[in-house]
Amino acid sequence: MVMDFIGDQDRARSRTGRLVLLFLMATIAIVAMVYSTFAFGVMLVANDPDDPIGFWQPGLLAWSSSLTLLVIFGGSIIKTAQLAGGGKAVAVAMGGQLVHPDTKDNHLRRLLNVVEEMAIASGCPVPSVYLIEDPTINAFAAGFTVDNAVIGVTTGSVTKLTRDELQGVMAHEFSHIVHGDMRLNIRITGVIFGIMAIGFIGWICFRFLGPILIHTRGGEKNPGPAIGIALIVAGLILMAIGSVGTLVARLIQAAVSRQREFLADAAAVDYTRNPAGIANALR
Repeated sequence: MVMDFIGDQDRARSRTGRLVLLFLMATIAIVAMVYSTFAFGVMLVANDPDDPIGFWQPGLLAWSSSLTLLVIFGGSIIKTAQLAGGGKAVAVAMGGQLVHPDTKDNHLRRLLNVVEEMAIASGCPVPSVYLIEDPTINAFAAGFTVDNAVIGVTTGSVTKLTRDELQGVMAHEFSHIVHGDMRLNIRITGVIFGIMAIGFIGWICFRFLGPILIHTRGGEKNPGPAIGIALIVAGLILMAIGSVGTLVARLIQAAVSRQREFLADAAAVDYTRNPAGIANALR
């Protein structure tokens, strides 16, 4: 069978682009649902029989859309800032120990040599390597940019894989660094956090704001109870929007991750010119 690793990479990139577009469309759908919630709420609470309020309310659309996007992207910025630190922090948090360039251990020397080879093949700076005490075969790349990226490798990978297999695994991780997969995943995670914030705001409306207003004294000059009921209903709807939106976004994120894994496998063959290395490592 003839391998088309260049074509496989192009197809994975194309599919990723379509999935990211789908992710943006899901975000727009969330903005539309939030507006619909506010629009129906205004129609129920503030409607005047002599001057009925329609569903289309341009001012409310601008206000609710701006507020929703502020919540989503505000939450995204906060989460991204938390995750965008150097890869060293991730590796250390997972119990990784820096592999010193002057190590005398034969397995670790081989590992560092393979990392240097793959750095040259991919045109990427040589990252720091962290060893994690774990008998399973695994590795990861962490970091927001190429300059602060690191590679984590389990002891199982170092001791159980042949040189070709280890080379394939390292090439796979270098693809994640070169193609910005870590940055993409962090940004998607940030937007998901922002979508979750919509559900949290709905919970606040349902649990606190609505009940407080319901227990105020009603009357012609105090629409508090009516607004409280509207907030409880709106809160429930916002909680549903946040939950469903988060689920859909996570499904799209998983699909994006799958395509980036396909891309990394194809790129590993591109860097090593040895399909058997990554294939045997995966097996």
